[in-house]
Amino acid sequence: MKDILNSFKLVKYSLQFKTSLVAGLIFFFVGLLFELTGSQMSNLTGLYLGVGATFLANLFLLTQVPGITRASRLSYITCTKASAIALFIYSMIAFTLFVTIRLNISMPRILQNKDIPYFMQAESMYMDILKSALFLAILMIYTAISFRRYIASLVLIIIGLLVYLYINRIRPVAEFEVSLCRDMQAFAGDRFVSMLLAISYALLLVGVIAFWLINKMLFKYEIEPIVYRNAMKRAYANR
Repeated sequence: MKDILNSFKLVKYSLQFKTSLVAGLIFFFVGLLFELTGSQMSNLTGLYLGVGATFLANLFLLTQVPGITRASRLSYITCTKASAIALFIYSMIAFTLFVTIRLNISMPRILQNKDIPYFMQAESMYMDILKSALFLAILMIYTAISFRRYIASLVLIIIGLLVYLYINRIRPVAEFEVSLCRDMQAFAGDRFVSMLLAISYALLLVGVIAFWLINKMLFKYEIEPIVYRNAMKRAYANR
C-alpha cells in the first residue's frame, strides 16, 4: 500500500502533468455535458470519456525517464499497478455517471420526441452504453501498447478501422446495433438493462486488466523515442 501511495505522489513529477490533467478533465466534463444537454453529440460521450482515460494513463506512464527511473521498483509499480488502479477508479466513476445520466435523464427526455434521428432511438441509446464501455477498454489497451510499441499500436488502430468500414459496408452498423439490442431484449426480458450493464462493466474490467498485463510485459522496453520527444516538446512549450 505504501508503494501505491508513493506512486500516486510521483505522478506530480510526470511530464505534462498539468497539461494531461487539464485535458483529461476537459474531455471528461465535455462528454458529460453532451449527455446532460441531450445534444446530438451524445453518441460520442463514451469516446470522450475514453480519451479522458488516456490522459490519465499519460500521467503515470510519463513519470519515466528512459534508462533511469525505469530501473526502479517505484517506477515499475507506478507504470503498472498504480496506473491500472487509477484507470479502474476513473472508469468506474465515469462510466457509472454516464449510465446514470443516460438511463434517468437523457433517454426519458429524448424519447418523448417521436421525430428523432435513428441514432437517438431507444435501441441505439441502449447500445451506446455497451459501445462506450468498449471504447474505454480499447483506448486503455491502445495506450498501453502505444508508449512502447507506437508503430504497432497505429497498425492495430488502422486494422480495426478497416474492419469497421468493411462490416459497415456489408451491413450498416446502426442496423446491426438495433438488431442486436432487440435480440438481447428478447433473450433477457425484464433483465435486459441489468445484463447490458453487467456486460459493459465486464468489458471495462477486461480493459483495465489488459492494460496492466501489457504494461507488465512491455515495461522492460524503453518508451518509444517519438512518444518521449513529443512529450518533452509539449512540456517545455508549456513552461
